[in-house]
Amino acid sequence: MGRPANLVRVDGGKALFLGIKVTGDEIIAVLTDLRCRIRLARHVRLTGRAPVLMITDATLWTGGLNDAL
Repeated sequence: MGRPANLVRVDGGKALFLGIKVTGDEIIAVLTDLRCRIRLARHVRLTGRAPVLMITDATLWTGGLNDAL
């Protein structure tokens, strides 16, 4: 049977996680708290396929996170 499951309670505001997915034509980014509640989600069109352009697009998106919170 194993050990009984015990739920773990966490303070969702203690940390945030940023997940980024890059597809062929956009960057999809989601910011969540420790309880997996979505704090912010964005879809950003890529301006090009060169790595430097993708990094620039991602940097522009993440640069506005402090303003959004």
